[in-house]
Amino acid sequence: MSLTSKASSLVSASPTGRVAEALSQRHRSQDDRPALRRDLVVRQLIQFGEVKYGVKNPENLKVYNFEESEWDLIRLFDGTRSPNEILGDYNSGHPGGEIPLATVLDFEDSLRKMDLFEKTSKELNLALVEKLKNARKRTAEEKEEGFNIFLIPFHVMDPDRFLNRTVKYVRWLWKPQIVAVALVIFVLTASVFVSRFSTIWAQTVELYNFLHKPFWDFLQFFTIMTVIGAIHEFGHAFAIKVFGGDVHDIGFALFYFTPAYYCDTTDAYIFPNKWHRLWVALGGIYLESYICAVATGLWIVTYPDTFAHEIAYKTMLYTGVSTAFFNINPMVKTDGYHILSSYLELPQMREESFQYIGALIQRYIFRLPVEVPIYSRRKRRIYLSYAPCAIAYTGLIMVLIWHIFDNLFSKIFVEAASVLATITFLWVFRKRFNVFFSVIRMFYLDKKEFLMSPKIRRRLQIAAGALLLVLAIPIWRQPEEFSVVLEPHRQASIEAGTDGVVSRILAKEGESVTKGQAILELSSPPLEADTVRASGEQAVFERQADASRNAGLAGETYRAQAQATAAEAALTSRRTESALLDVRSPISGTVLTPRIQDLQGRFVKQGTAIATVGDTSRIEAQIPVSERLVADFAPGQDVSLAVPSRVAPVHGTIVAVAPAATAYASPSATSTATASELPSEIPDRFVLTARFENPSGRLLPGMSGRVKVYTQRRSYIERGWRVVWHWIRTIVW
Repeated sequence: MSLTSKASSLVSASPTGRVAEALSQRHRSQDDRPALRRDLVVRQLIQFGEVKYGVKNPENLKVYNFEESEWDLIRLFDGTRSPNEILGDYNSGHPGGEIPLATVLDFEDSLRKMDLFEKTSKELNLALVEKLKNARKRTAEEKEEGFNIFLIPFHVMDPDRFLNRTVKYVRWLWKPQIVAVALVIFVLTASVFVSRFSTIWAQTVELYNFLHKPFWDFLQFFTIMTVIGAIHEFGHAFAIKVFGGDVHDIGFALFYFTPAYYCDTTDAYIFPNKWHRLWVALGGIYLESYICAVATGLWIVTYPDTFAHEIAYKTMLYTGVSTAFFNINPMVKTDGYHILSSYLELPQMREESFQYIGALIQRYIFRLPVEVPIYSRRKRRIYLSYAPCAIAYTGLIMVLIWHIFDNLFSKIFVEAASVLATITFLWVFRKRFNVFFSVIRMFYLDKKEFLMSPKIRRRLQIAAGALLLVLAIPIWRQPEEFSVVLEPHRQASIEAGTDGVVSRILAKEGESVTKGQAILELSSPPLEADTVRASGEQAVFERQADASRNAGLAGETYRAQAQATAAEAALTSRRTESALLDVRSPISGTVLTPRIQDLQGRFVKQGTAIATVGDTSRIEAQIPVSERLVADFAPGQDVSLAVPSRVAPVHGTIVAVAPAATAYASPSATSTATASELPSEIPDRFVLTARFENPSGRLLPGMSGRVKVYTQRRSYIERGWRVVWHWIRTIVW
């Protein structure tokens, strides 16, 4: 016996993780007659004219797809044939397509690994030993890698029995007549979203911003998302039941601390009907659309200041905009991806497309000796279209996550925020980067001699020099982004000139007014009575003076004339005070006072601020910057502003740079921002004042947004040195 054959017969010489397989091979009879499990679920599938077979293992709920030629061989493992007999029967039925015995044995081994064969008592015991060993191995690997706090799964229940009892109550939702009516309702609901998209989108962005919200809002979000998520997943589950499948797992996970839910839909992969598989993928969105329609109707008919109105509106946003922009997105494995893959009849589209384009890159760009999977022309076309888009989207999400980490760290460690964000980012996505670096390492090892040759080394030196030159030339302008709250260029607070009751509102909130235009009217019964009395007294005294003058009584005439003059002065004073009852705007602009109509009938004292008018033809934003960055900005630099309600950015310029305390103390910089929105680190903070032309009036005071300011042109080398030097001066020193 050779060493190789001897080693192959020893269990201890078997590769790690295959001990049970080696033991099974050792104790197996030479006349073994393997048999497929009796409880396998087998379905014939026709995908674009190709016959395939879907096989589900009910024990581990895994589904496997086999080509027709493969299934012709697999079905011969029925427990009545040995491998030699299977070989003979297959070759006799496929003249011209004969296979060797090794292929039969390979299929047997593969099917055993898939756990598709019946097991003897010995094999069951050995499999249990292997299962325990693999569990310990996984535990050790998880302990070595650490607990992933960004993905915490929770298995909730096996809902199959519950679904069997309740599916009869919801089956009617999938009837064609009901679906047709539902589509009409969904279109009407969508029209509400389209007509108010700017407002709804802005409030959706605000809804998902939890940094400045109380715990009650977060609890509301989590509760609504939990209820909607459960209904969504049961939509998938009921769709599977309606079309004859089983569901054995429903649960949820905290994905980056956000609740995410899942449902086992593996039975959909063995549905013969393509449209049934599509309905399963659509089931969650279908039920969620019903919730959105009901919530939209409730939001329309309820009063704005009620709890029902608030909950209905939040439910609308969660089920409407979130579904449209996240759930239907096919670039990640959400409902949109499963809908697309079901329609294209490519259940492994994402995995196979990534594998295909990865092999192409390694083969034709890195020139590595890897095998490129062979696919049909249709699959190649789909994979070459889908994979780059999905990879680009994944990269975009990764960049967004880095910015989230950077934003969080910047609130605590201002100077080291980017470094800490990068370290956290690399740790979170360490598995992806390990794959990338393994490819780079394989490329280096494979091309080491080629790269070290004199000819290539000279080219690399030239490329390195060119790269250094690019890094040294100051042609790049680095953008800096800040959160801001918009405010008017000028604004005036209008005060009551006298005591009175607001009798008329002459201008509404958001209405444009000119300088001197009356905004509201006051009424003052005492003042009106004093005016009438002064007018009457003046008339009486003037008649007395005329009578005394006609009678030639000089003394009486003088006394009556003096009283008439005093009465006229009093009347003038009352009329001047009455003119103050018309409250007028001192500047041209827009009425900014919210709900100004609520002032109707309210008593105000002299000097009370009752309205605000701002000049919104120009909008300003106060941008807080640290001392580290203030040297990079100067008046006249360009600024771009992005607000949630507008797609295109608005361009403006910096008009002033001042210390934070000076800028925020300036009367001309009066802002509607709250104290929490102003710079918190005042001692070493400065403020840039950016101004934006607003002739259309679409930018409103109080809007929040993000501004992007481009610094002066500096090379990457200078920029890096500035960061290091500043860190040395401020942190180390």
